Amino acid sequence: MPCITSHLDQMVKLPGSYSDVAEKICTVEQILSEFRLNKEELEEVMKRMQHEMIRGLRLETHEEASVKMLPTYVCSTPEGSEVGDFLALDLGGTNFRVMLVKVGEDEERGFKVETKNQMYSIPEDAMTGTAEMLFDYIAECMSDFLDQHHIKHKKLPLGFTFSFPVRHEDLDKKGTMLLACSEMQSRDEG
Repeated sequence: MPCITSHLDQMVKLPGSYSDVAEKICTVEQILSEFRLNKEELEEVMKRMQHEMIRGLRLETHEEASVKMLPTYVCSTPEGSEVGDFLALDLGGTNFRVMLVKVGEDEERGFKVETKNQMYSIPEDAMTGTAEMLFDYIAECMSDFLDQHHIKHKKLPLGFTFSFPVRHEDLDKKGTMLLACSEMQSRDEG
């Protein structure tokens, strides 16, 4: 995409500071133009990513695939009739978020979702320490959140998502969370 500011500069002599800004905008536009893709290029990227994801899922091509994939054993997804209060946990690399999700019906819209959440920074020792240290910290955060919202006495369905791959081959068996610093095995709960 050609830089519009260069055409403006030719038509009107801009004062010094405006000319400098226009020149910087032009430079940024030139750099960004290298990253803009047309529809065909985007479709090619999509096709290549899909191909590599399939290779990542296949046992015989997993090791050399550029996109590593692990199969999921989630058998169903929400179908829209769910109502009530739910807890959602999100464990990322440096933050842990606890969220209360209230799903119900609304007279005007027919359906509503309300959320309340709290973000907690994960201390370095919990991130790099033992599994017990990390899960103790998660339990402390959850306890704090439940106290803040006066819902510690309620038994709520819970969803837990995390930004780490997990090798989990059966819902009734142990899984292995693959962290950058170490591997962490889940405990059998069944």
